[in-house]
Amino acid sequence: MKCIAIFDTSALFVIAEGRASLDSIFEVLPDCELIVVDAVVQELEKFAKKSYGKKAILAQWILQNIIPKLRVVESGFVGEADDIIISFGLKLLAEGFRCVVISTDSKVKEKALRSGLEVVTYRETEGRFEQT
Repeated sequence: MKCIAIFDTSALFVIAEGRASLDSIFEVLPDCELIVVDAVVQELEKFAKKSYGKKAILAQWILQNIIPKLRVVESGFVGEADDIIISFGLKLLAEGFRCVVISTDSKVKEKALRSGLEVVTYRETEGRFEQT
């Protein structure tokens, strides 16, 4: 069964802040294809357009340095990025894929787990991403 892992914005910020590396995701999910849905890219572009603040600088860095290393997928869903991630993950699951959501957002993690999706999150105490 092919595995697809979907990043949310919060997990990308953990990498941009230098708290974990993109390579650390491969350690946890060695057989998964890493993707980002178009809504997350759009969310990052909104943050990046702010001409001030740490979040804007990090969003610009993510768009230049991480997004090119991932496959950007048009989800076909409309709404908030977090809801689109879950909906797209459920669509992939229904199509027979193993689907993992990579997030540090507690609401996204809860919703993903309740929906039957797997979750990888950042453990501050461990300083790395782990599967929940």
